[in-house]
Amino acid sequence: MPISLLCTPDSWRILPSSPGNINYWDDIEKYCQHWENSAVIRQRIENLNKASAHIALFLEYVPQNFDAHFKNILTDAKRIYLIDFGLALSSRFDLSEKEKEFLKQHQSYDQACAAVNLLHCIITSLFGKEHWEIRLHKYLAGELSNVPPAINTIINRYAPIALLMDEFFQKLQKESKSTPYPATQLEKLLRAISSETT
Repeated sequence: MPISLLCTPDSWRILPSSPGNINYWDDIEKYCQHWENSAVIRQRIENLNKASAHIALFLEYVPQNFDAHFKNILTDAKRIYLIDFGLALSSRFDLSEKEKEFLKQHQSYDQACAAVNLLHCIITSLFGKEHWEIRLHKYLAGELSNVPPAINTIINRYAPIALLMDEFFQKLQKESKSTPYPATQLEKLLRAISSETT
């Protein structure tokens, strides 16, 4: 299978080992059904299973990561490194018009996900790992307390974003994979936070 790069990385390596036959969820049919029988998803799985090599990219410029959670962020105490670019997207890629529009509509996604992950980490550390979003609602309603003032400020600042993103994720997982991303609302909330902190 030919390999083409859609961006100009600073460094790259072709890994000759074959990915093998990746068996998604033990059943490719079940996996495709989860994604509402998307022909694009099925084609991607088939292509991955036919691939003769992997490519590892090492980038200086970070595109939209679309997977910027704390397990994909590393540090050496001097710098932060984002890893796992499997979902990355950039305007420098060779995109269709539909993909360009998707990227434009999702510019706030990584920043909003960072807010969700930050609050998830804080809330589960303070109040337990189960049902973090319920515990966040209880905290905001004054039912949970004993939080240092600086942490209280962080929770109150990012809670509207975290709750909106959680609602989006719940609909995406439980109702429809076509659930629209709440870009306008999130960008408004992010602008408000930005003006508070500058």
